Amino acid sequence: MQPHEVAEFAAECALLREHQERVVRAVLEADDGERPKTYEELLHVFGRRLDNIIDAARRAREAGGGVIVW
Repeated sequence: MQPHEVAEFAAECALLREHQERVVRAVLEADDGERPKTYEELLHVFGRRLDNIIDAARRAREAGGGVIVW
């Protein structure tokens, strides 16, 4: 994300965080059988990764920089 996009990106991440249970359920419903995670495991992993992204966006805003997502 370019510096001018970080605030909007952070807002989208917050929206995902707000609806993370629905997102995880949808992922499990669309599962192709290769994902050996339970709802609780996937919720934890999704939340942890999303927290890292949200924190990176916060640091980027504070520094006036952008965010690289890979």
